[in-house]
Amino acid sequence: MVVAPSPAAAADDAPLSLMRLKTGFCCCLLLAGLGGPAVAIDRLTFSMESLEGADWRAEDLQWHVDLSDQGASRVRIARLALPQPYGEITALRIDCPGLRFEAKTIACPAGTAQARAPWLGKEAFRLSFSYTVASKALNLQVEAMPAFGGRFDLNADYAQDWRAQVSARHVAAAQLGAWLPALSEALAGWSFEGPLDADVEATSQHANYRFSAAGLTLSDDSGRIASEALNIVVQGELHRQSGAWRGPVNIELPSGQAYIEPVFVDFAAQPAEFHAEIGYADDGSLYWQSAQLKQGEMLALQASGRWAGELQALSLQVKTARLPAAYELYAKPFLLGTPFESLQTVGRIGGNLEWDAQGPQSLQASLDSVVLEDAQGRFAWDAVNGELFWRASGESRPSRLQWRGGSAYKVLFGPADMQLLLQGKSGRLLQPLNLPVLEGALKVNTLALQDWGAEQMALQFDGELKPLSLEALTTALGWPRFGGRLGGRLPELDYRDGVLTLGGALKAQVFDGEVSVENLKVQDPFGRLPQLFADVRARNLDLEAVTQAFSFGLIQGRLDGDIEALQMLNWKPVAFDARLATPEDDDSRHRISQRAIENISAIGGGGATAVLSRGFLQFFEDFAYDRIGLSCRLAGGVCQMGGVGPAKDGNGYILVKGKLLPRIDVIGYARQVDWATLVEQLKSVSEGEGPVLR
Repeated sequence: MVVAPSPAAAADDAPLSLMRLKTGFCCCLLLAGLGGPAVAIDRLTFSMESLEGADWRAEDLQWHVDLSDQGASRVRIARLALPQPYGEITALRIDCPGLRFEAKTIACPAGTAQARAPWLGKEAFRLSFSYTVASKALNLQVEAMPAFGGRFDLNADYAQDWRAQVSARHVAAAQLGAWLPALSEALAGWSFEGPLDADVEATSQHANYRFSAAGLTLSDDSGRIASEALNIVVQGELHRQSGAWRGPVNIELPSGQAYIEPVFVDFAAQPAEFHAEIGYADDGSLYWQSAQLKQGEMLALQASGRWAGELQALSLQVKTARLPAAYELYAKPFLLGTPFESLQTVGRIGGNLEWDAQGPQSLQASLDSVVLEDAQGRFAWDAVNGELFWRASGESRPSRLQWRGGSAYKVLFGPADMQLLLQGKSGRLLQPLNLPVLEGALKVNTLALQDWGAEQMALQFDGELKPLSLEALTTALGWPRFGGRLGGRLPELDYRDGVLTLGGALKAQVFDGEVSVENLKVQDPFGRLPQLFADVRARNLDLEAVTQAFSFGLIQGRLDGDIEALQMLNWKPVAFDARLATPEDDDSRHRISQRAIENISAIGGGGATAVLSRGFLQFFEDFAYDRIGLSCRLAGGVCQMGGVGPAKDGNGYILVKGKLLPRIDVIGYARQVDWATLVEQLKSVSEGEGPVLR
């Protein structure tokens, strides 16, 4: 006997509720039990156009039940619409050849199922279930269900509580990734490649899990996060407590590569282990406690914190970070474009950081035998030890740094001990700093920085130079060497918007005269291409001392000089207007040696002419002169040359104007001289090699 509601009746009652379906099925079973031989029912067939619930709908449903001793059941659903992320399933077929109807239980000990869906495979898979009516207890088992390119096993029980065990093998991350955004908007825009395995055992109050991936490749649309051939194992537990899930998690990253802007990590070279107590609350907030990250001997840190759409709190303790590996991996990517992007490093760093929703609140850093050396030779510190303390508000602890030595643009400095106070956006020295340098010292009495990182950032400086060796300075900078000492009080320095400005004139007593630097300004002093602007004045210099220092040949007398609109790029001159000449009121003895005449002639590009020829110079050791002068206007790598006046022939310019007998004038004829060539000539002269005639 077959019992089947007519299509018309099904249509009249559509959508038919699940409760009414269960009532009809029970009535059919009652008829089968009471009918006797005259009304024996061997098979029941239910057909309906649609059946739906709150968030699902089944169309063209057929249910065949065999009530014979062998028992069998077949369910066919043409279309089953489920809530996201499951979507639409078609051609659903469930066969249960050994269906059992007992007094209180309905059971399918060995069934099969098959369906079509974007996330399901075409193959049939095994399932079994049992349902106890009185206790409403359900057990469901699924074996080798093809989904997301892999195989899933499920064992689930439900009575007063639910329990489920899920095992997944060789799941295709790409297929799973296409399905995940429907589960969480946070996963939209992500792509995945690679096989995944998973084991989960869960109840409504507890879960154990283990996920692993071999060769996982993932990325987001922004390109800020990506991995390549990543091997990862994640395992842990979760317990439901007070409206939140919490428990331990362990993550192992033995190989593969990962990029989290701007950090790139090769875990084959630096395997990582992560352990933490994590929690996830119903309000969407995530927190972690006793989190530990370890990467071999390079890095060990511990952290706790909370995330709710953005970082709410973070307490980070760096137990050890060994250089250079930690610098290359985690610091250098953040320092690109700064003076610290290409450092050679040695040593060890530790510290603590406290952060809340308003940003960083405190920092403590310890340095142990740290060496920092700029690959471009701009600066270096050797054997730095000490501790730095900083607080965003309130009183901070004093910081102290000590170092064995170092350099700034090849100028060596010695050991020093610096004590300072750092708090908020300001910092200041707590006691004067004495820095040995160039056979003298730089003494910094006051150094204070305000509004660090802001447009109105200001630097206050007060210091003095204990006489430095100019010979050591010029040698270190690769300039022509000359002697003398540089000392005196330093004017106020101001640093704003990347520009360092000298508040007054920097004066030095050299060569029995005075040299002053005015209008000094340095743009980007710590960058790749610092630019310097200044005007330099020299007054009443003793030429005898100057020429002896430069091995130029003897010249007696006085000298004034002006270098206006000086521009230096990366500490090399690119433009200026320079004039050097005997002062108008100079009444000192004026004598010039034969060698000095030859050197001036070479620099001027001309020869000694007029009264004496070059061949006749050998009979005289020195000569009297009236005035000496040289000018150079540098632009575009070329010097426009001049002297103290035009030559009588109108073609040249006077470099040395003779006086008395034997009289000699030095005339220059080269109006344009290549700056690089002129520098080489000056170097040759200063090194005592004699003039280079070109």
